[in-house]
Amino acid sequence: LLPLAAAPAAAGAVATTWLLMTMEVQLLKDTPIVPYARDPWSEFALFLMPFVVPVASLVVGLKWVSGRARNPALALDRAEGESAPHALPRLLPHVPLPTKAFDDWPQYPVLRVQAADHYLQLWTTQGKMLVRGRMQDALAILSDDQGIQTHRSWWVAWSEIKCIERCARDHVLRLRNGEQVPVARARAADVAGRLTSIQMASD
Repeated sequence: LLPLAAAPAAAGAVATTWLLMTMEVQLLKDTPIVPYARDPWSEFALFLMPFVVPVASLVVGLKWVSGRARNPALALDRAEGESAPHALPRLLPHVPLPTKAFDDWPQYPVLRVQAADHYLQLWTTQGKMLVRGRMQDALAILSDDQGIQTHRSWWVAWSEIKCIERCARDHVLRLRNGEQVPVARARAADVAGRLTSIQMASD
């Protein structure tokens, strides 16, 4: 079933479809395609209702279901009785959860973010997920205590960083799982300095 918060929008979509169909068919009666005289608008709208409203409702319902299927983490987010995610270990023993800014942002800790066009690839404590948004949207949710933006397309949680390394003329972050994340040249000194400070504070 549709959630209560989505019911007004769904009802509005169904009503709009019904009214548009009424208008289109009435206007077609002025063309050779439907060579009939126009009926009174109210009567014709009531006549079409049993045909249009069920179909429009089915389309709206299928669209809502397909949207949840594309974002399985959203369903996990809202599942009742879900146990609280475990706190991130390592450098920061306690990391505050992000504020929910839009429906599909996870409510468990985010470890990495990669921006690509109008989407964000998120690595979380519960796995990977793709949400619509830009890096500036993610930075508005994630705090400096949680991690750092290393590149215009990358953000990494402090708890995932093992060290910063040189790679030819550039720098990269070596993560605890062995993977690498690029560091922009303009950000290398700041990332290295802040990482050193956090590591010293955790010792």
